[in-house]
Amino acid sequence: MKGTARQQPNRFGGLFALSNGIGLAMLGYVGLSALLTFVVDGWAADRGELVQAVAALARYALSLLVPFAFVGWMMRDEIQPVPHQPKIRDKSFWAAALAAGLGMACLGNFLAWLMQLTAAREGVELAHAAAITGESPVTRMVIFVGYSLLAALVEEIVFRGVVLRMLRPWGDVWAIWCSAALFALCHASPLQTLPALLTGGLLGILTVMTGGIGLSVVVHTCYNAMALVLNALLEENQSALPVLIIWGVMMVVGLLAAPRLVTRWNNCRIIWGRSRKDFYIAPLMMLAAAFMAVRIVAGI
Repeated sequence: MKGTARQQPNRFGGLFALSNGIGLAMLGYVGLSALLTFVVDGWAADRGELVQAVAALARYALSLLVPFAFVGWMMRDEIQPVPHQPKIRDKSFWAAALAAGLGMACLGNFLAWLMQLTAAREGVELAHAAAITGESPVTRMVIFVGYSLLAALVEEIVFRGVVLRMLRPWGDVWAIWCSAALFALCHASPLQTLPALLTGGLLGILTVMTGGIGLSVVVHTCYNAMALVLNALLEENQSALPVLIIWGVMMVVGLLAAPRLVTRWNNCRIIWGRSRKDFYIAPLMMLAAAFMAVRIVAGI
C-alpha cells in the first residue's frame, strides 16, 4: 500500500555500515574473481571446451555470490524490515511484466549495437559481452543455459535479493536505481553499462511490486536468452534488418505493456523519509564504485 514511512533519525551504524558492506562485497567480487580466474582457468585450460565453459560459469557464480552472501549474513541485524506486498493473482500483470522485460532487453541491445557501430567508425573497439561459442552442441547449450538462467539467478539474488533489500528502507525509487547502478558497474563493460542500468531499474521495480525476486529471475532469464540469440544472429547475418525488426516490434510491445506496470507500481511503492547522505560518504562504497568505473573505461 502506498504511504509514507515515519521518519527516523539517521544512525551511523545503519546506512553507512550497509553501504560500506556493499562496497566491501563489490571489492571482494573483483578480488575473488581474479583469484579464481588464475586457479580455475589454469586448471581447466587443458581439459576441453566443455570443462572450460562449466569452470567459467562456476567461477562467475562463486565470485559474485560468496562475497555478497557473506556480507549479507554478517550484516543481517542491520537490515531493516520492509512492508510485505500482497500476492499478485492477476495473470495480465505477469504477461505485461514479461513483455516489458523483453522490450527493455531489445532496447538495451539496440543501444549497445549503436554504441558499437559508433565506436567502430571512430576506430575504437569495445569489449564484447558473453557470446555462444564452442564447437560441440553440448558446450553451446551449456553456455546458453548458463548465461541465460544461471547468470540471471545469481545476479538477481545479489543485486535485488541482497543489495536492493539492504537499501529499500531509505526509499524504494532511490534503492532501485542505486542497486541498478551497482549492477551496471559490476558488468565492467562499456557496451553493457547502459543496458544493465535500464534493465536493473526495471527488475528492481518488479522486485518491489511483487515482494520477491521470482518474477525478476524469469524476466532476466528471458532478457539474457534473447540477447544471446539476437546478438548471434546479428553477427552471423550480413544484414541487420531482421534483428532490427524484432527489436522494434518487441520495444513497441514493451511500451504498450508499461501502463499496466505503472498502475501496480503507484499502488505499492512506499516513500521513505530518511537521509541518504551516508551512502555517498561510505569510503568502501566510493572506492568500489570508482574501481568499477575504471574497469569500464579500461574496456574501451
